[in-house]
Amino acid sequence: MSYKLLFDHCQCLNIPVETRSDILPKVQEITGCGRIQAVFGDVDEEYGIRGMFLDIEENSDERIVQQYGCHVIVIPRSRRDNRCWKRFIYTKELMHLFDKDDERTNSPESFERVLAEFTSGTVDPCPQTRAERATVWMALGVLCPETKRLEFLEQIKNGLTDHYGIALQLRIPELVVPALFEDRYSAILGRLIN
Repeated sequence: MSYKLLFDHCQCLNIPVETRSDILPKVQEITGCGRIQAVFGDVDEEYGIRGMFLDIEENSDERIVQQYGCHVIVIPRSRRDNRCWKRFIYTKELMHLFDKDDERTNSPESFERVLAEFTSGTVDPCPQTRAERATVWMALGVLCPETKRLEFLEQIKNGLTDHYGIALQLRIPELVVPALFEDRYSAILGRLIN
């Protein structure tokens, strides 16, 4: 299952890239996964959790997975009225379909380890924490085609726009826009698509 196929697909799309009509069908085609249900639920945002992906095979005992009979993306109730956060969280969690077997957070112990590593800033994180971090970059890579990112970079340099203006055009949270212009952005995306 290759994120590169999704990344390449999104590079020719207009912004804002549509999560349900552009990204989801391509992810389903690439990964072969079936239906995915997004729901609003209780998520402990105190620890920086902004969403959850529940795999139908690995979380079959979860009541919500049993109820829908498919993969479930849980978006915090607090984000219900914020379209930008909903889009970003949905896309980020959808990227977990590209996780390798050793990257899946599929037990209470692995979940607790990821939480501990996020709060401690571990230098050498476990595969699950690395995958969690990667999904943020992956989401940015498909929600902002590279040609648009480079245009935005020039516009910022010339004082023609700011992070808020870019957030409005991409329909993503302003909080994540600076990551698009970090020096390491291209290197990170390069590793993810290769």
